[in-house]
Amino acid sequence: MKNKQKLWIEPNSQDHSGTLYAVFTLKQAPRHSVLAGQWLRTYVDGGTLEELEKKYPNIDMSEFKRDYPVCVPSEPPEWFDPANAGESWDEE
Repeated sequence: MKNKQKLWIEPNSQDHSGTLYAVFTLKQAPRHSVLAGQWLRTYVDGGTLEELEKKYPNIDMSEFKRDYPVCVPSEPPEWFDPANAGESWDEE
């Protein structure tokens, strides 16, 4: 069975013809990422509201941009090697 993603439409930008919209989903950052395990708001598609509602029937609509803040952990992941990048984890 295919895993279904939760999708939603929200206002994305504005041009001369009016507000454009975007479809987003949440994806979990992979293990090799500094943000490993955190949920990331991910762009899927964009266009006019009419185009997106036709392409994604029964999709949730948000009147505002949803914010999913991410934070870099204070401790480095196991795979981090400061010699590899010439940097340390705690540099500002």
